[in-house]
Amino acid sequence: MEINLTSSLSEWYVGNIVYNGSKSIINTEVAISALNNILIKVHFKLGERQYSFRAVLSEQEEGILMLIQDRTIKGYMLQGVSGFLHSKPNVHGGYITRLNALYFHIKLSHYDGVDEEIYFLGKNREEYERMKKIRSQSLLESV
Repeated sequence: MEINLTSSLSEWYVGNIVYNGSKSIINTEVAISALNNILIKVHFKLGERQYSFRAVLSEQEEGILMLIQDRTIKGYMLQGVSGFLHSKPNVHGGYITRLNALYFHIKLSHYDGVDEEIYFLGKNREEYERMKKIRSQSLLESV
């Protein structure tokens, strides 16, 4: 039996990005595309800049977890940051079943000495739109 972890994650996610130095939460879309059965590419936009990275997936009891591969790019180095799941020290993101959400935590080390940490938590487009509709309806009912 062939295991294909990427097929269930390969889609668009909508959610919030928070990064150090920002004074607000930024709503954005993240695209995940499969490179093979356990390797994905993640794309997102923050301001005017496009970012992408690769991650290796593994299936655990929490869901599908990702280990982000370090990447050196002109101007900065991208690394995954651990810590979201206290019992999984090498996990930088993933799809957490209990949250029904995708998350990742990365660090951009710019060569000018400025570091940025970026956190994303979001749902697939369909689920995000469904929740948005429910929130809108509950707001209308409360008025």
